[in-house]
Amino acid sequence: MRTSIALAALSLGLLVVPAASAARTYSDPAGDSGAAPDITSVAVSHDDAGWVSMAVTTNQPVLSPDASFWGFIDADRDVSTGLPLNGLGVDEMFIGDGTGALLAHIDNELFQIALSSTLTTSYANGVFTARFNRSEIGTSDRFAFAVESELDDANGDEIATDDAPDTAPGYEYSFVPLALTVGPAVGSPKAPVSGKRFVVSSVVARSDEQPFTTGVATCSARVGKVVLKPVATAGNGTVRCAMKVPKRMAGKTLRGTVTVSAEDSAVAKQTFVFRVR
Repeated sequence: MRTSIALAALSLGLLVVPAASAARTYSDPAGDSGAAPDITSVAVSHDDAGWVSMAVTTNQPVLSPDASFWGFIDADRDVSTGLPLNGLGVDEMFIGDGTGALLAHIDNELFQIALSSTLTTSYANGVFTARFNRSEIGTSDRFAFAVESELDDANGDEIATDDAPDTAPGYEYSFVPLALTVGPAVGSPKAPVSGKRFVVSSVVARSDEQPFTTGVATCSARVGKVVLKPVATAGNGTVRCAMKVPKRMAGKTLRGTVTVSAEDSAVAKQTFVFRVR
């Protein structure tokens, strides 16, 4: 398959594009690919000139001659348009193996091979990279996508694959910088108790509608004039601030601020105020 893709790509005059920046990374479980390249993560980025890069990390330092990668892009995030596939309405799709690639635009399930496109692919040190200009997918400020690795036999028949993600409806990437929203602070227990451990938590939401799985958090807190030493953590949809309330603080006010950031987002914060019991 590698030779056929390379020859087709050369005949279409594909272009080399510049490197992209500021990746957002999406994970995929290991050990579910059979003999196909095992996808463990996908990093997507873009630069100011509109070049988009998808870097697919696998478990194979050298790509088999019979292996390739598919990319499926739902440019308008509308499952009713394009080709229905794993919860996506695929508007663009590509296949590549590191030596060449082909891009197809899909209009109401009608495939149109791009005789001239900006798509290029490469494979090095276990990473398959596809690069293309944003103009290939229209003007939307975000898109949904999925990737797949494939291994064929000597006859070109598929014998193993790995989908990323494993389930619908795919990943989502935004050209707009990520923004985080931190919900109201909730105490556990409901109110801090003098001399006891107290945890403040807030739900964190991402502007790209992806789950908030990890981030960088800080927390500051004080009771009256006493500065506490809270420990901040972020992940699994929340940001948490854990602390020990000093003894003999009943009736005083506990105040604090928790901050969180992730990837290229600005720092988001939430303040909290509780009366100590």
